[in-house]
Amino acid sequence: MRISGIYNNYRAYGTAYRQKPSFRGEECEKGYSPYVVDMAKKYMYVKNNSVLIWNEVYDDDMDDTYNDILALIEKLKTAYAGKDQKIQTLETDINKVNKDNETELAKHVRLSREIDKENDNRDAERVQINKLLVKERRKKQIYKELDYKYIKLNELKEKTYPHGIMILGLDDQDAQKDVINYLKNNGCKVIQIDFNKIPLRTVNKEILTHLKKIKQSGEHSIVYIENFDKYTVPTDENFNIISKLKYTLCTCADEYNATVLVFESHPERLDENIIGGHRFKKKIDVRDIKGEEFIAFVPKYDGYTMHFGADENDEVDLYLGSFGYNFNTLWIDTTSPEKIKKVLQNIDKIKSKELFKHIEYAEMPEPDDVKSIPNIIQLDRKTKDYKPIYGTELFLHF
Repeated sequence: MRISGIYNNYRAYGTAYRQKPSFRGEECEKGYSPYVVDMAKKYMYVKNNSVLIWNEVYDDDMDDTYNDILALIEKLKTAYAGKDQKIQTLETDINKVNKDNETELAKHVRLSREIDKENDNRDAERVQINKLLVKERRKKQIYKELDYKYIKLNELKEKTYPHGIMILGLDDQDAQKDVINYLKNNGCKVIQIDFNKIPLRTVNKEILTHLKKIKQSGEHSIVYIENFDKYTVPTDENFNIISKLKYTLCTCADEYNATVLVFESHPERLDENIIGGHRFKKKIDVRDIKGEEFIAFVPKYDGYTMHFGADENDEVDLYLGSFGYNFNTLWIDTTSPEKIKKVLQNIDKIKSKELFKHIEYAEMPEPDDVKSIPNIIQLDRKTKDYKPIYGTELFLHF
């Protein structure tokens, strides 16, 4: 007979009934009759039970039975008291173990956080040292080439100075100042112009004013132009000034006895008429001087900057999704497909950080090349500036 899915009077082959362990006083009941055992258990917790027991036993004329009942009651009380003490001791031991476990867990969490903090500090120092080494190596190479391409010219009787020198790959402003100071300390006269401080309509006039003064002085000088890209990137606004600058820049050395010096890391964005011809025939390119390749995480206020390459621009900011409130989602704050793919390739390292240990999804603003990143889809949400958000499940990229 089967009732509600349970077979009645049936036990599967190979199984056995198990009794829940308990104490019922069996070890104290040996040697006593069932009547004595029943009476002892009946009156065990009754106050003034001796009188009640006597009245009940006396009617049966069982003096020995009366004494046996009292004796068994005492044995049972003692036995139960011992069991209660053991149970209390066990409970105390269990509580202690639980407390010890909680203490160990707290220690584990604290140590994990300390390890994370030390790793963060180590990574930050490693990134900083790497950048300093790259900067110093690039400056050393620039000094060497400036000696050859410019400074040594001052020692020659017949001098042919370049119209312009473009230094590629030194973005750090402090490092750029070091280069200028190096020229000054080696006897070079340097005049500084900042395109950010000159209105568009007077740019060429400002340069020509300085060039004419240099020509009048009879001493060759370097015209160092800061923020050179402001008026040399091809735009409708810059069209007229570029046409004037391209002529001025190709006459600096021959007509005005001057050399223009600029720093630029992305010459391809400048107008081809500015960088073409003999205007910047001398280029010092240190972009190939790079640092050590490694994965490092430098903490930010509410996330991490992940460093992943040998170049100082090989980095991407990472946060929790929904402005830090979604612990299951990683926000990759870039539209660069190369950086996004680098992040997805290193999810295991990212998940090792306490902040990101629960992430299961990744989201990002619309990549510059959506098709180059596999397994991403456009979501039905927008960024705060109303641009599309794309997402992917992280297990698809392991």
